[in-house]
Amino acid sequence: MNVIAALTAMLIIGAQPNAGKSNSAYDNKYVRFEFTLDHTDFTPGETGTLSVFLTPNTGVHINTDPPIEYQFEKKAHVTFTAKATMPKDSVTGYLDTQKPATISFTLDKNISPGIYSIKGKVKYFFCSETEGWCNQFAQPVTVIIRVKK
Repeated sequence: MNVIAALTAMLIIGAQPNAGKSNSAYDNKYVRFEFTLDHTDFTPGETGTLSVFLTPNTGVHINTDPPIEYQFEKKAHVTFTAKATMPKDSVTGYLDTQKPATISFTLDKNISPGIYSIKGKVKYFFCSETEGWCNQFAQPVTVIIRVKK
């Protein structure tokens, strides 16, 4: 194989996303998952918001009944609220994926400055509108909270 053919083959393989990789158990091939915090630095006693963005493939929707569930490991000085907000599409009643689902958390007033890593899961039901099936997915998530003085 000449040099040009070898470079062309490398470019084709390198241009394919996930070339040579199988799907991770942490990925849902039907729904893209992203999350953000409302800001990066927190102070003791402050309340923050975790926003979850679920973007389903065409022909798939996210149910609001049963609602999205959040399960976070218990960490001293960080408390998540019991329920999340879930915006509903006014026509379908499914999750409005143009807006985030959110959950709040509060830091204890006595929390020490530092970086806190909190592991959890976001569980949701998604359905295929064309094939007629529904599945539950538990998306692992790690929330990093930085506390300043």
